[in-house]
Amino acid sequence: MSVTKQAAAKTISLLEERRYVTREPDPADRRRARIRVTDRGLAMLQAGEAIFDELRQGWEQQVGTASLYSLEETLRELVGDKTIRLD
Repeated sequence: MSVTKQAAAKTISLLEERRYVTREPDPADRRRARIRVTDRGLAMLQAGEAIFDELRQGWEQQVGTASLYSLEETLRELVGDKTIRLD
């Protein structure tokens, strides 16, 4: 994720405080914790996805399908297209 362990822990704590995730002990290794996205967290992710879809549609109308596609391809070349899975 390209962040320090301390930054990741702080972010997880904040997400847990806001009830977007829960932290549970790992039954196989008590030194570890499992982080699970809550229903509230999934709803937030879905809302964010819907907002982004609306923004993208606006950009497509503004610059055209070909230009937006070209921009997306260029960004994939620069940063890659691997996604972070939450499941």
